[in-house]
Amino acid sequence: MELSPFDWIRSADQIPFRIATIEWLPFSSYYGAEPQAALFDLAKKLFLLGPLGFLIAAGNRDGSPRKRQGLAAAAGLLVGLVLEAGQIALQSRNPSLTDVLLFGGAAWAGAVLFERYRRIWDGNL
Repeated sequence: MELSPFDWIRSADQIPFRIATIEWLPFSSYYGAEPQAALFDLAKKLFLLGPLGFLIAAGNRDGSPRKRQGLAAAAGLLVGLVLEAGQIALQSRNPSLTDVLLFGGAAWAGAVLFERYRRIWDGNL
């Protein structure tokens, strides 16, 4: 399913219908899901965007840790927003606010992980 070919919408008239199918309630798709499937999806997003947050925090040495974490979270939210907005044009995908929030959270977690790593590396546990 994840590697299926793109099935674009046929006309611009379908865009309002596609916007109506956006899952606006955070985590609504996880409420009725099997726990293993939900955990797999959460872990997948963490492993996909966590390194982005780690790299953003590592590349921005000038700011405070909070600023680096905020920048990483904003970048994750932006990536998630772009990817989910692109799903509006695909018939087989449903855009979700949950994924945008998870991408932002995963990037933030990557930045927090960098801060912990830096403290250990510097010897300041």
